[in-house]
Amino acid sequence: MFYNYVKQTHNKGIIDSIAFNNKRYKYDSSGYEGASEYIASNLLSQTNIKDYVSYTITIFKNNGEERLGCYFDDFVGEKTLFSPLNFIYFNNIFRRNLKECLKLLDKVVPGAGIFYTQMLEFDRFILNTDRYFHNMCMLENEDNSFSLAPLYDNSYSFLLDAFMSKRPKTHCSSDEFRASLSSKPFYDDFDRQVNTAIDLYGSQLKIKKNLSISDEVKETVAGFYGDEIVMWIERFIEEQKDRYGEYLILD
Repeated sequence: MFYNYVKQTHNKGIIDSIAFNNKRYKYDSSGYEGASEYIASNLLSQTNIKDYVSYTITIFKNNGEERLGCYFDDFVGEKTLFSPLNFIYFNNIFRRNLKECLKLLDKVVPGAGIFYTQMLEFDRFILNTDRYFHNMCMLENEDNSFSLAPLYDNSYSFLLDAFMSKRPKTHCSSDEFRASLSSKPFYDDFDRQVNTAIDLYGSQLKIKKNLSISDEVKETVAGFYGDEIVMWIERFIEEQKDRYGEYLILD
């Protein structure tokens, strides 16, 4: 019965992007989303998370206006992207009980629980405050089977809201902004979300010991957004490496 339910919950999840030539474009609405997505992609390439969307910063025209943002390959194609978690939540099934949701999704797509545990751990590492149910999606394949959509949408990460509000005070420690953060989508506390998932599946995220932003990525971000935002994110990553050193185990 669950299969019939979730097939009714088609949710684009990437509706704020513009489709063109097998790619999707998103423009910055807060002044930094492209930088956040691009650097998150670079960090994901240094983890054991293999299925993720890679973003590239670009300037494109939308309704005749040049917009700064990013683009990514359209991973949906002819498949249907939908969010079973939206259905579970809005139909009052388990509400926000993370353990029950993960166990149910694991029955639909084996390995879903491990993948979403990785996702929540990575969200905590980069402090992604924009993880809604509609970007924890599945794909309906041509044979009516389901597969997991890749990890995507890291627009609001690295405490960049704080950076934009405090600019140019890039010397500020991120600690002073953490207390006001709320995670999503199950609980408003990053640690609670991660620890609940880990209770079921164990810690799943692994990161390279020498995690860093490559020079090429830094130069690209600085070229579009300025040096200060690069300095802020570099400092943030070093703080997170100190805080979550247990993840830094890959050679």
